Amino acid sequence: MISKDNRMFLADRYKKRILFDEPMARHTTLRVGGPAEALIYPKDIKELTYIIDWALKKSIPLMVLGTGSNLLVRDGGIQGIVVNLRKGFQEVRLVKKIGDTTLIMAEAGVHLAKLVAFAADHNLAGLTFAAGVPGTVGGAVRMNAGTATGCMGDIIDALDVLLSAGDVIDIKRDKLNFSYRRLEMDPKSIILKAYFKLGLGSGDALRKAAVSMLEQRRARQPLSFPSAGSFFKNPATGPSAGKLIEEAGLKGYRVNDAQVSEKHANFIINRNKATAEDILGLVNIVQDSVHKKSGILLEPEVVIVGEKIRA
Repeated sequence: MISKDNRMFLADRYKKRILFDEPMARHTTLRVGGPAEALIYPKDIKELTYIIDWALKKSIPLMVLGTGSNLLVRDGGIQGIVVNLRKGFQEVRLVKKIGDTTLIMAEAGVHLAKLVAFAADHNLAGLTFAAGVPGTVGGAVRMNAGTATGCMGDIIDALDVLLSAGDVIDIKRDKLNFSYRRLEMDPKSIILKAYFKLGLGSGDALRKAAVSMLEQRRARQPLSFPSAGSFFKNPATGPSAGKLIEEAGLKGYRVNDAQVSEKHANFIINRNKATAEDILGLVNIVQDSVHKKSGILLEPEVVIVGEKIRA
């Protein structure tokens, strides 16, 4: 819990860049979630480092947020501080050319749509798979976001990372261990910048490919409803998570306003006023039903955080 004195200190230091008891439903793409005690928008690495150090000394929990696109916050909200990188950490720039490839840098708060557009504007190929993928660079790299046509781990050259001890280090690609929807990394460390190695392409062709990718997404996915994207990881072998859920007869199944999408069974949507409890109840039903039908226990791709509402 953040004490009254600590709240006064934070309010004085961050002024308009801090929100207290802020509903996380306003900051997640599922549009559910109880309040965070404090939500802070640091403007740069120096300020971010200070917040982390201060919270550590005060024994106040802290987590980092981007767009909240792969996140489910429970209805009891989040104790401690949520740091949002989206109002700072917005730089994207060319770094250098290396033969037929170009290195670009993007800070953690950059939305993937901005990164994809930047690459196309500079005739750089390799990021089309990310067209329409929600989220920021930091979260996308951490989750190794991607599609059947590529993922972040395919194009990463290096990362600048803030360690839990307070040091900023540069980690080269050969020291990074990417796997399906995961980057092996200390959960308390924070990605600050990502360096991408991209090939040559035609801006017009890249933009057309991105538009085509977006159209395919709209045709296959329920983008008109709040969701967290694909909710479950695909099993290593065999049918996809969506296929398994469909075969279990759960397409369209609802718990109040939480629903398994009729368009894509691996999407859980918020039809209007779903709560996190509704969604988690539906998740349990999906996991139980698929396990009984196929013997496979689906693992959530979405990160679940926060507290239950206390009785």
